[in-house]
Amino acid sequence: MNATIIIAKALYRLAEMALAPDVMDEWVEQTGIKEVIGPQPKHDTAENVRQLRNQTGASLRDCSKALRMTYGDLDKAIELLRTTGYA
Repeated sequence: MNATIIIAKALYRLAEMALAPDVMDEWVEQTGIKEVIGPQPKHDTAENVRQLRNQTGASLRDCSKALRMTYGDLDKAIELLRTTGYA
């Protein structure tokens, strides 16, 4: 894997954590980063967000962001929400 792809993937992950989903979609479209890094797995699927929300009572946006930050790991997402005070 060359350095350009590694840097692009790191940038994508940072943006994914920092941006709201609708802003993220717009950013991806404007930059064309998907062409460089290829398809990425979606960690905040509707089922995962629903399950996390049911377990924590946190907002949908907070659940989605926590799942993206923990790459879909529900246990880590619960811990993150609790330590940040959102659950």
